[in-house]
Amino acid sequence: DIDIDVHPEWAPLGAARYLDLVRKGHYNNIGLNRVNGDIVQFGEDWKDRTSKSVSIRHKSIKDDPKPPGQVANKLSLKRGQMSYAGAGPNTRSSSIFFTVKPNPYLGREPWEVPFAEVLPPGMDVVDKFYG
Repeated sequence: DIDIDVHPEWAPLGAARYLDLVRKGHYNNIGLNRVNGDIVQFGEDWKDRTSKSVSIRHKSIKDDPKPPGQVANKLSLKRGQMSYAGAGPNTRSSSIFFTVKPNPYLGREPWEVPFAEVLPPGMDVVDKFYG
């Protein structure tokens, strides 16, 4: 199991969107679509092309402001933090990643504000992906 601690105080819009999708079962049986040395990404149901799946993917939310004391291009995500993948400002929808290690390049974009974190026992599961 991978336990996640959601932090609405970090990113209220992102946290609310994630919790809404969890309640709707969007992430049930969703595979991982990217696993590399920096991130694990999931949230896109590439097999399901029904109108429900497409409407979820194409419903974007606004970016959350950067946390107090942080400015764009200065925030770097820490190991286990979760954020949305995006294609530009205000494009967050359902694709989420969490960091496998601290990454100075992730967290710089306006949409890459952490909204949750994987709790340490869950990161032990993630570490098994890498042998």
